[in-house]
Amino acid sequence: DMPQNAYGQAAGPYQLYLNSHLLASLTDGSAATAQTGRPHGTVRRELLATVLHELTHVYDRARLWSPSERAVCST
Repeated sequence: DMPQNAYGQAAGPYQLYLNSHLLASLTDGSAATAQTGRPHGTVRRELLATVLHELTHVYDRARLWSPSERAVCST
């Protein structure tokens, strides 16, 4: 179960979950202007940042980095 204040999380090497309570605001457009008081400002921007952040975890856990990319990321 995802904490209520979480926007999303990666689970395992190939799954990404978003907080279902926040998704309706994406479809009705209110996420674009709803302020969060968090670093990215709006619900929409927080969700986009979460997707990018969690996809990085998925990519990392799947070990898809090339040796040269891994070297850059570990410095």
